[in-house]
Amino acid sequence: MKLWCCGLVAALALGVVPPVGTGQEGKAPGLLLQVVRLKPGEAKRVELALPYEMAPIRPSGKSGRDSLFVNILLDAKGGSTAKGEPVKNEGKGVFRLPDGVELVWVEDRPEVEFRAGDSAKTTATNVRVRYESFAGGNFVIGFRVVVEAK
Repeated sequence: MKLWCCGLVAALALGVVPPVGTGQEGKAPGLLLQVVRLKPGEAKRVELALPYEMAPIRPSGKSGRDSLFVNILLDAKGGSTAKGEPVKNEGKGVFRLPDGVELVWVEDRPEVEFRAGDSAKTTATNVRVRYESFAGGNFVIGFRVVVEAK
């Protein structure tokens, strides 16, 4: 029993097992969105990190067995952590979002980059990004990518 408890405490400390009693029992928490504002022809990067240092987010070029999955959230009224509509990886970590916007899993840094093409239309797109770490599990973050007029 003592060994099992020590293992559970270590798993909680590493973020491998979520703590209980969060006030959300029986209901998955909603997805909070980081807003990224772009103008046509502009790009911005967002650095990603895991809640513990033992297994850092790997860049696209060194991903190995780690993966990045992107979904467009069409309706945030329901479960905003729902899978949504998958966006295909076009290769080299490029995910094409609607209206001339791309999400790119950066090759050499633990970042994602949002790019609005020169002809990108004024829009707002909600996306759910899931990072699947072979060493540490699944992690989710949400973004609202807003393209504003020039």
